[in-house]
Amino acid sequence: DKAILNYKKAARLDPDNPALYYNMGILLYETEKTTEAINAFRNAIDINKEDYRYHYNLALALEKANEKNIAVDELKKTVALKPDYTAASNNLAILLCGMGKQEEAIGVCENAIKNDPSNYELYFNAAIACMEIKNYALAKGYFENAIERNPDLAEAYFGLGQIAVTKEAYM
Repeated sequence: DKAILNYKKAARLDPDNPALYYNMGILLYETEKTTEAINAFRNAIDINKEDYRYHYNLALALEKANEKNIAVDELKKTVALKPDYTAASNNLAILLCGMGKQEEAIGVCENAIKNDPSNYELYFNAAIACMEIKNYALAKGYFENAIERNPDLAEAYFGLGQIAVTKEAYM
């Protein structure tokens, strides 16, 4: 609480410093003061719209506040500002799947894979989206790519097993 008060005082003294609002937002988020964190991240963005970290952390806080549509918008801004930030792409794909937008989630993963082809999570998330729309052939390929990059990914083997059972390919 003392640190939050110090950040608030610093922000009053230097109101045009986006890093103060950003750091305060992180602290507020970590102390479960989500609404205040959202406001702090928005203040940072008002000062500097080009820092992908501000948008990303705002998205996390918005998701925590169950503002998923706005969180998706902020994650899209994050990816637009920093296309190789795969954490944002992974979170965006997961959110989109949860909202029933599997095709869009697959597209997000495919774009991110171009920037980070070794990231097994991108393949896995694309596979999950494919499973949800019953595109088992594409899902199988994504699961296999995920396993190629992380042979210990039990969930991907489980997914391949689900595909085999669904297609009655028991052997």
